[in-house]
Amino acid sequence: MPELGDETKPKVPTKTDDRLRKRLREALSYAAAVAALAGILLGTFEYFQRKDQVRARHTMDQIEYWDDHGIRAAYRSLSGRVAEVLAIVPDRELAAASDDPELARKLKARVAERVLQYDDAPEQFDDVIYFFSRLSLCIEARVCDGDAAAVFFEDTLDSFLDTFEGEVRNRSERIESYGAAVLSLADRFDKT
Repeated sequence: MPELGDETKPKVPTKTDDRLRKRLREALSYAAAVAALAGILLGTFEYFQRKDQVRARHTMDQIEYWDDHGIRAAYRSLSGRVAEVLAIVPDRELAAASDDPELARKLKARVAERVLQYDDAPEQFDDVIYFFSRLSLCIEARVCDGDAAAVFFEDTLDSFLDTFEGEVRNRSERIESYGAAVLSLADRFDKT
């Protein structure tokens, strides 16, 4: 215990102490900056992950819509009718069309016209067009994932347009922008 007459003098900081404090403050500042940067990067990564998950969810909603609203059934019915009509086309005509793109285009136009004469076929055709237009707009707005949609629908759309593209283009001449989103979707799928 110090005696009454002893005064303890406060320690006077030395230049070494000042340099250590300065280095410590600098190190803490750098560490805080690195931690802030890491937080920003992690937050950005999580944001994009969440955004991708939401986009995937909306794509799955479109797939459910395809099934739940009878679009798949409409597509299958049209496809079955295309097969029926093609079954009555003479083999020599089919062979000639396979060698001549112009004959193939004309044959497909006749098949599409014949299929669309069935009672419920025009409504089914419109349902399929509506669905693919809706899907195209969903992808264009970046609400749905284009790659995931292509996995589920590219072959289906190609098959549909193989027979009905001429009909879509004919209608688009009479009705402005009719089927434009569907044709745009086909182009987008071709690029993936």
